[in-house]
Amino acid sequence: MFVACRKEVVFKTSNSQVALVVDAILTNDSLFMIKLSQTQAINDNSLNKFVSNATIEVFDVDSNIISVLSYLKDGQYVSNLVKAVPNEAYIFKISHQNNVFWANQAMPDTLKTKILDTSRLLFQGVSQFFQIKYDLQDKSQLKNYYGLKIKAVFESINNQDTTLLTEWLPIETNEFVLVQDANFKFSKTNLLFSDQYFNGQNTILNFGCANLFNNPNKKIKYLVVYSSSLSVAAYQFFASMNEHQFYQNDPFSLPPPLQGNVAGAYGGVVAQYMKADTVRFK
Repeated sequence: MFVACRKEVVFKTSNSQVALVVDAILTNDSLFMIKLSQTQAINDNSLNKFVSNATIEVFDVDSNIISVLSYLKDGQYVSNLVKAVPNEAYIFKISHQNNVFWANQAMPDTLKTKILDTSRLLFQGVSQFFQIKYDLQDKSQLKNYYGLKIKAVFESINNQDTTLLTEWLPIETNEFVLVQDANFKFSKTNLLFSDQYFNGQNTILNFGCANLFNNPNKKIKYLVVYSSSLSVAAYQFFASMNEHQFYQNDPFSLPPPLQGNVAGAYGGVVAQYMKADTVRFK
């Protein structure tokens, strides 16, 4: 009564030119680290093609060289003792196979945040919702961009191993500043927003996580709230990444490309100033 058939379709792909992929997130008080790889054809199932024969130089705004990155492994290049400094701008020169790629990036200003209070309440029909009252100071009259993430550190009740486990939590909120940003719908584990509604002022944000204490197999030890001030390039890159991941599993949508800032290559060199605030549970 039922008939099914399957047809094998031969799909031919053109040999596109291999391009360089740059992956670098500059963070305060961390060494410069850049990861290089190359693009692969859609039918190429081999391992990542890391680049190990490139030269990466870092300059200040006056074109004085401040570091030459050393190769470690798996396409990773790292500076020797030189770290990213807030409010400093850098120029990156990547030389590979007779090609030169340039990127400019400035580290954001320092970030001042504070957890004012925590509470458990009923939120959108969910009981025992854990809410955080958070103070964020926007120090500059210029347009600034921010990010929020929460990581849970817990131990497994059924596991005899005492090693602590971690996971990124989805953030729930009705805060106008957060939900009005166009990027809010694409990711709840990496919230992105700007100072459009509190430029140059302090703002109080209320957000939190549901079902923290409902799993009998997990014992939450503490939460880490990561807040970041982002460069324009970082905000655009993370926003495009959130949107890309949101649509990549939708068969009826085409995920948008990531917005990088390295001319002639994919990926980017972006910067963030990150601060961590911890909430511990007894």
